[in-house]
Amino acid sequence: MFFFFKAWYNKNMKFLKNLIKLLPLTSSLILSPIWINSCAVTTQELGQIKELEVKKLANYQHLSSILKNQLQEELNNITTKESFAQFSTKIQNLENYYCSLFHYHNLLLNIEKEVNYKFASQIQKEQISRAINLFNESNLVTTEESSYFGISQNLEEIKSLHKNLQDAYFQIKYYVKQEGFPIRSVLGYSMLAIAILGVGIYYGAKQIKKYQNNKKAQK
Repeated sequence: MFFFFKAWYNKNMKFLKNLIKLLPLTSSLILSPIWINSCAVTTQELGQIKELEVKKLANYQHLSSILKNQLQEELNNITTKESFAQFSTKIQNLENYYCSLFHYHNLLLNIEKEVNYKFASQIQKEQISRAINLFNESNLVTTEESSYFGISQNLEEIKSLHKNLQDAYFQIKYYVKQEGFPIRSVLGYSMLAIAILGVGIYYGAKQIKKYQNNKKAQK
């Protein structure tokens, strides 16, 4: 048996060595379709991705037409899941940027709407004015900014103002509330006093009438 195996081994040694040498190439060929399939986007997937992203882009009313066209062109060139992931990240950054921007802008609108700068200090007015100007500037996205979404520069400045603005907002609201409180409290307590007095008079009159009726009955 041993001699038979040795003869077979010697005869096929060359073939086995060649097979071992070809193993990396063979495995690559076997695995390549799996790898290609994991990276490539099928026509159906690509269609769905593009349809979804086009809808998203259409909703970004504040984007300049140059930036929209740039993103649309980039979207058209997507061929792999990796390139789609990169594009998706850009869109997400853009989405986050606008969400943050509108959050701060809404805060400014609330300040303007609710207190109309009436009780704001000069510094607070300047902060509010600066933040509104930054928002208006940021709304117009330039080509340079779109190339790397560097629009975050204005956003960072708005963020740095945000805490002061928020503090100012609540301070102003608190001040307005405090200023209005004495009037409301006087009216409130007056109404309560009148209500108590009214109830007292009603029950008092009832008791007097009852007393008078009892007195008449005794006579």
